[in-house]
Amino acid sequence: MNLFAFELKRRRIAIFWWVLGLSALQLFMLSFFPLMAKEQGMMDLILQYYPKEMLAAFGLANATSLGDLSGYLIFSFIFAQVALAIYASMEGFTVLSLEETENFADFLLTRPVSRTRIFVIKYGSCLLANSILALAVIASTMIGIFYFGEGATITRNILILFASLLPLQLLFFASAMAITQTMKTVRSPLTLSMGLGFGMYMLYAMRGALDSEGLRYLNYFSYLDISRILQNEGIEPVFILLTILIVFGASGFSYVRYLHRNIVSK
Repeated sequence: MNLFAFELKRRRIAIFWWVLGLSALQLFMLSFFPLMAKEQGMMDLILQYYPKEMLAAFGLANATSLGDLSGYLIFSFIFAQVALAIYASMEGFTVLSLEETENFADFLLTRPVSRTRIFVIKYGSCLLANSILALAVIASTMIGIFYFGEGATITRNILILFASLLPLQLLFFASAMAITQTMKTVRSPLTLSMGLGFGMYMLYAMRGALDSEGLRYLNYFSYLDISRILQNEGIEPVFILLTILIVFGASGFSYVRYLHRNIVSK
């Protein structure tokens, strides 16, 4: 069997359920927007009198209203980002170690292909899987805006937010993949993935609550900050550069380590 097709085939069920779950999540979250828009005055009072530290933890410190689409997306879209981060991390933790943990490394070792080709095929299949999930989030968000947006339109800032999804996923994927190359075995990829995803989100929340500039550099959610993007502040060049450096650096490290890794077969 073609290795690329094999990689996609063993992911197809997981991709299906993740697409279904993420799409349902986005539609569910956006279904509450009409209520928020209707009660805009009350929502604005909440933003006005709620503790700034708590608002900052959800990226709402500078939000003007939850009754307009941009303000509501600042609150609701982070859930999709965290879910995508967990999936990307899980792909990263398993992509180069699954054969060893499931004891069928011989399948790869007996193929007449180089490790470089195996790495490229695996990386490409994960890139495609993450792209499918990002497109599912984008499509379901656009459908949700169309049905529940109260006449709201897809603005340039929302398009930038959509475009930031795959780079965010690659940050988590590449980092998780690099971490596995420093480990002898990966026992529980789901636990590690949730730890990385939620851990980064906790740093993001702490950064907002503490107003710490240093914490912005320690969590990936601040690199592609929803609040800054939707409030027309864009993505800072330093974080674009850091994203590129981390993705390529972690991927390069993983490639070199994989070439020399002693793959255990049973």
